[in-house]
Amino acid sequence: MSQCDHIFSIFKDAGEWLFQLSLVGLKNGNISIRLNDRIYITRKGASLPALKKDDVVSFSLGGHVPEEASSEWPVHLAVYERTAHNAVVHVHPVYATAAAGHIRRFVPVDVEGKYYLKGGVPVVVVSEPAGSGELAVCVADALAYSPCVLVRSHGAFVGGSDVFYCLSIAEILERSAKIFMLEQIIQGVKT
Repeated sequence: MSQCDHIFSIFKDAGEWLFQLSLVGLKNGNISIRLNDRIYITRKGASLPALKKDDVVSFSLGGHVPEEASSEWPVHLAVYERTAHNAVVHVHPVYATAAAGHIRRFVPVDVEGKYYLKGGVPVVVVSEPAGSGELAVCVADALAYSPCVLVRSHGAFVGGSDVFYCLSIAEILERSAKIFMLEQIIQGVKT
């Protein structure tokens, strides 16, 4: 298997998992990896659960970014320039995004969330939440000390050593947010 085929296989498997876990829809979310001095990222408008080989584009770190790269490429690039992460996954988890609309830091109430999301997850609020320079700086700064960050009204970015680590953290975040929201509902019913 060639390196390009291997990279595509990682993206394809991750995209299918992200969709099956309801972390992305048919036309949102993006994935990237850093491999030496190259960035591989999903194409603008790519459907993660149905990726094709030409849905993954690459460019040199510090080089020209192809026009067809995901509109979130500035965020991914900033993360690679400011952290040691080798993978970034951007998801649109429903419960975690809803929770981020009313808090500045998401603090899990479940044991697994507390273990993997130690200290909670920062919530950033930016004036232009999609692909902006402001978003890139805020996300990269947060991912320097946290495995993930929520962006109010937009979703979550997860950084890590590889795509499947990022996928697992995104799934833990969403599960923890579901538990958090259900506890809030139950507490409201009791009072």
